[in-house]
Amino acid sequence: MADTPQSPQVSIGLPVFNGEKSIAQALDSLLAQTFTDFELIISDNASTDATSLIGAEYASRDSRIKYVRQSENIGAFLNFKYVLQKAQAKYFMWAAADDYWYPEFLAKNYSVLEQNPRIVSSISKVRIGTYLDTAPQKTGTFPLRGEYSERLWQYLSMPATNSRFYGLFRRPQLLDSFVDENFYACDWAMMINALKHGEFFEWNEVLMERGYYGESSAKRLMDQLKSFHLKGPKSLFPLYEFTRWLWLNINHADFIKCLVPILNLNLWYEFILWAERVSIRKKVNGSLVFQLPWDTR
Repeated sequence: MADTPQSPQVSIGLPVFNGEKSIAQALDSLLAQTFTDFELIISDNASTDATSLIGAEYASRDSRIKYVRQSENIGAFLNFKYVLQKAQAKYFMWAAADDYWYPEFLAKNYSVLEQNPRIVSSISKVRIGTYLDTAPQKTGTFPLRGEYSERLWQYLSMPATNSRFYGLFRRPQLLDSFVDENFYACDWAMMINALKHGEFFEWNEVLMERGYYGESSAKRLMDQLKSFHLKGPKSLFPLYEFTRWLWLNINHADFIKCLVPILNLNLWYEFILWAERVSIRKKVNGSLVFQLPWDTR
């Protein structure tokens, strides 16, 4: 849908399923942003708790909120896609119902995109563990600059937390980057596509907190693999589909240049699977780092 003079500058898409414990706090922090020219699209994926009541009540109080309840559960992946496709603004960000944003998050990231056309996405540093951890961890990202091959290497060296997925993006470029296949780590693939459009900026301050619920990273990874129905040899190599996607969708010369981080990722995930099978439970830096954006949403 083309932008119109009446369109907001920013669209926020919040896909949610059974988020009654945290969605009110998330919505309060979004509505408290100093930057106010936004629409907030809530897509309730047929929740069975009080999420629908909370979402509808907030929408009745603020005209910027559009609350939609799906008639049946369409799956988390399609729910994330739904809110992106319904957005109208030139900038877009996904929001999770268990996250929290400081008042300047939108204003600062919006200013970066407005002033720097070479930048496709902007985010701040992030704390992980908002709701359960008494000492949440500062993570995990850094600006991605330089030529595409350099940005690709930087990203593949540490994609796992993937807080960048929740940055503020140029919407047309994000739409062009969307990977319409629901394989394990397809969120990483989307970010790699987005990197083709420009650099990623990061404010050197925490302006966002992400709330992960307490499970070991190994168990969460195993649960995710089960949800993708990986069986046989593929169950031993959880990044097979992602690695295959890389080979088919980036320049082969760039693939070869990035072979070391690609191999490291595959080896690390195979180790996590092995650790789970022998009942080793371990958090990485005290944080839950292997959660897909749409896991449990």
